[in-house]
Amino acid sequence: MGGCSSHEDNEKKECTKHATLKEIRNRLATIFDRMDVNGEGQVSYGQAMKFIRLSRRDISKGKEQDAEITQAVKKMFACAKTNGCREHITEDEFIAGYANVLYPQNLTMMQLDNQLYKLFGRLAVIDDVTFEKAKSAHRVASI
Repeated sequence: MGGCSSHEDNEKKECTKHATLKEIRNRLATIFDRMDVNGEGQVSYGQAMKFIRLSRRDISKGKEQDAEITQAVKKMFACAKTNGCREHITEDEFIAGYANVLYPQNLTMMQLDNQLYKLFGRLAVIDDVTFEKAKSAHRVASI
């Protein structure tokens, strides 16, 4: 994932091209998989809260950040068209909801990364190796 922060020529070209629906869906699938820690194919409200909290961690904000995280997860479930009635969202609901929001914006790959960062935090746009390191560090810190 990610990679549009570097300024190498090949990466620069990749970052300025417009994101296809397939690329958007692939990025969203990766984010969903990162939230779905138990691999059940659905993300609970609690899993989403934990992911967003870890992804947007800013110790200086305290209680203000808790309200922002709660609001972000509520938006996530609303975007997936659950109307707050269910405690889980499926991968299809998540991808369809966000793809319908992101694709019509005709975003470049860099703009897509920026939007995903705003929506889900840093864990949404880092590469897989960095994500695994962050995940491992969090497990060790929470023991």
